[in-house]
Amino acid sequence: MSLKDVYENYKKADYALFSMPGHKNRAAFVLPKEPLNADYTELSVTDDLYASDGAISRLEDGAAELFESGYSCLSAGGASLCVMAAVGLMRNISKKLLLSRFCHSSVINGMSIFGVEPRFISQRRGETGYDPVTPADVEKALAADPEIKAVFLTSPDYYGGESDVTAIAEICRERGAVLTVDNAHGTHCILTGGYPFDADIVCDSLHKTLPALTGSAVLNVSKRDVLLFQKEKAKSIMSRLSTTSPSYLLLYSAERALEWMKGEGREAYIKTVLRVKTLKDDIKRLGFTVSETASDGRLVISALEKGLSGKELSDALLRDGVVCEMADENAAVLIITPFNTERDFERLLSSLQKIDAKAPVAPVTGIIHIPERVSSLSFPEGNKTETVSVASAAGKIAAENVYIYPPSRPVVLTGERIDEETVNTLFAAGKKNITVFAQ
Repeated sequence: MSLKDVYENYKKADYALFSMPGHKNRAAFVLPKEPLNADYTELSVTDDLYASDGAISRLEDGAAELFESGYSCLSAGGASLCVMAAVGLMRNISKKLLLSRFCHSSVINGMSIFGVEPRFISQRRGETGYDPVTPADVEKALAADPEIKAVFLTSPDYYGGESDVTAIAEICRERGAVLTVDNAHGTHCILTGGYPFDADIVCDSLHKTLPALTGSAVLNVSKRDVLLFQKEKAKSIMSRLSTTSPSYLLLYSAERALEWMKGEGREAYIKTVLRVKTLKDDIKRLGFTVSETASDGRLVISALEKGLSGKELSDALLRDGVVCEMADENAAVLIITPFNTERDFERLLSSLQKIDAKAPVAPVTGIIHIPERVSSLSFPEGNKTETVSVASAAGKIAAENVYIYPPSRPVVLTGERIDEETVNTLFAAGKKNITVFAQ
């Protein structure tokens, strides 16, 4: 099957899309009428993303105005590029980074590239997500190690869990630490409330919950830190981590999405938030559990009381053409934006009504396990490595990063000792072999 076949089959399937991208394949206004004519790169008659003095520069100024930032840098490499660039900026302040273990692989990659040492905070897993990092967690960790001068939060996370960014930012300022927030799943909160203005750096996606093309994003740096984090420095880091031929189709769509946000976006999202509230009530009446703390537009559904794991629930919905963003042992996660239709909601409810109850299933809960760190989080090049079976890996030092994807949560990272609990998690994730440092 070719990619053309995949595209044709996808188009014919007529899915009710409760996953990314935020445009749900419906926001045609983010594309030019003749897309090929916008597929250009750095030319004397266009502009240069990483040395802009024309339309891109004006677009970034407009983004800074919308996000109330000191400056904004557009990304055609997704929020992942923004996250890695943020790590590069913070590296000049702190060699250690405090962050949740429930983080995205991009921040791990950034630490590997820039030689930053992670200091992880663990979290508890519940039926419909993970408990957020608290101000007390951050206060305790910074007090225990005064060398930590940089903090990284993922808020909201994949399940819509949100930390108290305002309180954590205040603690960081008192301790002389900078705060970065991976807000890729919450950029729309600029329209609904709850945007993390108090952070020093915010990494925003324009495609996860907003209508830009996949891979469109923006790095926003606070006005407090304009002198500390110069835009030229941020641009330089981003250019080194990215392609020299960024897609101008993505930048075009970012411009259209930002215009939509400044115009009708707020009213459209407020209506969506209200619609999600009534949808939750309808789903609860059908006997399902939904998260009451998930961020705006995020719907987390558990069918454990009906005897289905999150993955089984997702599979049941997919048979009716309803696509979830992700699912785990406990729940299915759905992303709802203004580009979902009433027909989408009707199909979701109709599919849920078909599910027959079986014996209830207990949720998988507990604290995120963090293996012992033995060596640095760096690329293993130059060191002897070997591939071994997971069954025989206990006691060995990992030479690769292993994630559960989605949501790209690390199970074991380079330089960590694999223990029995890690082995069990790797088996549960379907991992059979792993690369380790030779002993």
